[in-house]
Amino acid sequence: MFSIQATAEIAAPAERVWSILCDLDRYAEWNPFTPRAETDRVVGHPIVLHVDFGGRRPMRRVETVRRFDPGVELRWGMTMGPGWWFRAERWQRVDVLGPERCRYATGDEFEGLFAPVVYASYGAKVRRGFEAVARALAARALEPGHSPTAA
Repeated sequence: MFSIQATAEIAAPAERVWSILCDLDRYAEWNPFTPRAETDRVVGHPIVLHVDFGGRRPMRRVETVRRFDPGVELRWGMTMGPGWWFRAERWQRVDVLGPERCRYATGDEFEGLFAPVVYASYGAKVRRGFEAVARALAARALEPGHSPTAA
């Protein structure tokens, strides 16, 4: 298994960070790596991700919502071919560190025979993207006017 992770401590309440993270319709306003995500947030249904690897335009990826549980975890993934060929699972969590402080963590795990090829081709780009998301989420949470809303 290959794993990529990024974290950021954020000087804002976890509830605020979750509200930003779960508001997929506003990703274009702050998320440099996935500026667009389309889903009905139902486990088992598709999520269409527009991932910016720094090319001319974002790459469209269709994955499956595995968990959409604000306050606990967001998770989506995909399988290419049979499960033993390639699987990927992206997760995102926000841990409370105090009333005005939290830690955002995200990761992607690649498994299967094709995983080394995907990791070699995209691993560094995914890592940079995750780190950019962590920084952008922290900055967004500190902007005035971003109070918690129902997700």
